[in-house]
Amino acid sequence: MKTLKTHILCLSILLVSSCAQDVQTGELNQDELSKVEKEDKALLKQSDINLTSNKEVFTIDPSQSTVLTTANGTRVHIDKNSLIDENGNNPESPVDFEVMEFNTIGEIIASNIPMVYENPQGEKEQFVSAGMFSLNAFHKGKKLSLKPNSKMKVEYASTVDGPFNFYRLKDDSTNWVLKDTKCIPKKNPYLKDKKDELAELVKNQPTPEKPVVSYKPNDRVFDIKTYKSNDSQLEMLNGVVWKYIGNDAELDPYNRKADFSHTFELQKMEDIDTSFLAFTLTFRDKKTKKSFSIPCAPVFQGKLLDLENEKFAQSIKALKASLRSQEELAAEMKREKELLRIFEVEDFGIYNYDIKWTDNDLIPFIADFQFDGNNKELANVFLIPSNKRIVVKYTPSTAKDFAMNPQSFNRLIAILPDNSIYLLDSKAIKAMNLSREKEGTKVLFNLKKVNKKVESASDLDDLVATL
Repeated sequence: MKTLKTHILCLSILLVSSCAQDVQTGELNQDELSKVEKEDKALLKQSDINLTSNKEVFTIDPSQSTVLTTANGTRVHIDKNSLIDENGNNPESPVDFEVMEFNTIGEIIASNIPMVYENPQGEKEQFVSAGMFSLNAFHKGKKLSLKPNSKMKVEYASTVDGPFNFYRLKDDSTNWVLKDTKCIPKKNPYLKDKKDELAELVKNQPTPEKPVVSYKPNDRVFDIKTYKSNDSQLEMLNGVVWKYIGNDAELDPYNRKADFSHTFELQKMEDIDTSFLAFTLTFRDKKTKKSFSIPCAPVFQGKLLDLENEKFAQSIKALKASLRSQEELAAEMKREKELLRIFEVEDFGIYNYDIKWTDNDLIPFIADFQFDGNNKELANVFLIPSNKRIVVKYTPSTAKDFAMNPQSFNRLIAILPDNSIYLLDSKAIKAMNLSREKEGTKVLFNLKKVNKKVESASDLDDLVATL
């Protein structure tokens, strides 16, 4: 890393020179300092990663109040006429509203967002994240802002319980601003509402009508016109033409016309489990006092057939609509999280729910990162020290600050400017027996190249899952 070391050395010499000059003049030489900082940042910028993250873009009407729901279940409440352009005017519709969420190791790495906070005491704290998000809005490609005294309520969907602080990243990305402490999540009320709604849909799911049997010229049908029933609903069946669907010829009313010449009482009608509309009809002979049952189907023709077919079609349509609503609700429930972290923000930008990562067993090492045995001048190395959302980023200028707890579940991933990926998994790190090494020992970490194309945060998460 000769080029970078030379540059840092030059930076140190120039700073000393500038400070000496400042002592003599009594004024800070901000121009020289700013120039060096820019050169240093420009050099380090070359090592920035270039992986794509999930971005959701919603087209909204800024003159109407809107609630956006992301694929993760986060909701953003935007008041009407709360967005303004650079001149302080409300933009015309449509407006592109962008939401990005960073909930996984891969998403945090791909974001390039610093995960270190310098507190008011000047101490640097490594973040453990409970979720991070970015909000932006554009009109015709130009960035918008929130009107003064306006706020957006964010209901951030989370799976991480417990109190976390809430921060906003400064616009120049140099540090975070603490907005609130002990931000405690609440149970997601939308999830319960959707569960209740789904249960109600299932309970009231319409029973589809069965298709009816249409009349054919050679059908052996019978028409019961003389039966009486104590049930008004059954009484309405008088005059319906029926077709016997059983296999016992002796029960076929077509063969028992004499028996059906006097009055019968229709006692009950029960559905038959068939693919078409059919019933078991139970009659009671008022003369003999005997009951008998026959399986038969109502037969329709002409306008009655058309009406019944339309009724059947409508019932199927209603059933399909109910099932579709159930599927949509089930999909919505799947994206809902058990918890919501609720906060009002006063401007666009990047926000994070975090707590300080503390590990009293960290051992500082002089880390020498190699990649398949070779040194690389520009590379970002990420230490993933647990299953929590902790990512410790080491750039070429901060590698000297490397520290690790050898007993943790450690993994190393390096991403070069060409997006080539190198890694060292937990098993290989464990085999190095670093717990036996003393503080300040020089340790060689030889990362191996991944022969797989990694272009997105999702690809990176898949890779992390194998480590």
